[in-house]
Amino acid sequence: MSIGRVSYAGLFGTAAVVGLAAASLGPLIPLIRAKYEISITAAGLTFLVFNSAGLIGAITALFFVARVPAKIGLATALTILALGFLGIGWSPSYLTFLGAIAFTGVGFGYLDVAINQVVGLGGGDKRATMLLVMNSLFGVGAIFGPLVIGGAGLVGLPIVLSIVALLTASLVAPISRLRGYVRTDATLPPTNSLQRKILALVAVGYFFYIGVEAGAAGWLSTHLIAVGWGIQEAAVSTAAFWVAFTIGRIAAVPFTRYFSAPTLTVGAMMLTALAMLVAITPNFTFIGYLLVGAFCAPVFPLGIAWISESLPGNPRATGALVLVVTTGAAILPFLTGGVMDEVGATYAATVLLVPATLSAVFFWLGLRANAAITKPITATAGGNQSPPAGNQNATS
Repeated sequence: MSIGRVSYAGLFGTAAVVGLAAASLGPLIPLIRAKYEISITAAGLTFLVFNSAGLIGAITALFFVARVPAKIGLATALTILALGFLGIGWSPSYLTFLGAIAFTGVGFGYLDVAINQVVGLGGGDKRATMLLVMNSLFGVGAIFGPLVIGGAGLVGLPIVLSIVALLTASLVAPISRLRGYVRTDATLPPTNSLQRKILALVAVGYFFYIGVEAGAAGWLSTHLIAVGWGIQEAAVSTAAFWVAFTIGRIAAVPFTRYFSAPTLTVGAMMLTALAMLVAITPNFTFIGYLLVGAFCAPVFPLGIAWISESLPGNPRATGALVLVVTTGAAILPFLTGGVMDEVGATYAATVLLVPATLSAVFFWLGLRANAAITKPITATAGGNQSPPAGNQNATS
């Protein structure tokens, strides 16, 4: 896999578009309800269709990313995503709108897996840094998505989304400069039991981590309203969460020069759990959520870098992590909402502390297992060293 500067620009732009797509669904709901005259329940199908299609796209990437050249798969997914944006803007009925949402979801799911695999496996020694930068741009897209959709309104939506579709399609040009496949290196030994254990532990940590990220972003405003905030203030707080999230990813970049990806992943998730304790504290709820966003932000790209380094001969491993995240994002926020229905919205942060703690624990267990990889290598190297010259002479 060869990634040049132009290709990196295309990958970074793709990450921003993926972030925009993920964060735009919420602001779309009131617009489509007015346009198609549908109920809240019917509008909720938007999330179901998008997430289901995203899962299909992620699974497709997981199984086909190693079978087709990276540039072909990414270009196809970008085209599908661009068509989805056009369909959302110009659909004459709610049925065709859902079809467009499905297109958008498939493109989103494939790209979310593929760009992280490409950079994770093709980024070399700088993979952790480049993954953090790329996923920071996901956060930038997530910030601007709601602003773009909300600012366009119902009348301007078709034109704005046509522009977004054009920008998405234009990314095909720099992506086409990619060279090679994301596939298993035949010269490397097969994945062993210790590597599979690391992957399993990190995957479970990922599952709970996304429950914190998606749960905090989704239920933050509900929690704040329950403790006395106004609706508009609570809505702005969600945008502030994504700003803190983006800053967190950018701020983590310098640390990759001094600490390994596994160490940074564990540290970030432990700080996230501590931040959730701050969110539980009365009068510090909003600050706590901002800290949660900042601290959990680098976990996703760092985890991809971790597994790319620990299982270099298994490109599907990184795709499996993204698949775990996609599944967790669909399940855990829903379960969190169910618990909140029973105990009250003011306990949202308390509920989210559970997956935050579990994620930190599983990542820590993964770090311990990861350390064991180097021990046999070190021992072997020591055993193969020649004895000192003085000892050789004494023996002879």
